[in-house]
Amino acid sequence: MLPIPEPLRPYCRRYLKARETVLAEKGLLDTTPLVFPKRDPTRCIATETITTWQRRVVAASGVRFSPHALRRTYGQMLVDRGVDIQTVSVMLGHSSTNTTEKHYCRKNADSARLEVVEALRNQAPSVNPPELSPPTDLPGYA
Repeated sequence: MLPIPEPLRPYCRRYLKARETVLAEKGLLDTTPLVFPKRDPTRCIATETITTWQRRVVAASGVRFSPHALRRTYGQMLVDRGVDIQTVSVMLGHSSTNTTEKHYCRKNADSARLEVVEALRNQAPSVNPPELSPPTDLPGYA
């Protein structure tokens, strides 16, 4: 996570407070994870059942979404929390990590920036930095 600059913090606090009020009014502040229960773990949940659950959540929250968006969000949240791609692939039910990597879990810009900042922070400065060649030595310059 990146720190929120001081001038923006009051706006963020106001937004979070307003969001909490709306969620409380709709009875959506329950911290229980949204997990679809399965009576028989060897069978898939019917598409009709998932669609029914989705309609109920949309009706209660007013937020439109697709069930597939939940799947993508789940996979991305696992990646963002450092879960390795093999585990994410198993949790999404993929037969190989190729599908997971190609369609679901991409490193977000914030995670990439933090990783680069951390790598540069831990890098020892070069004792003899390379010298830059004059522009005439580079192709494309006259």
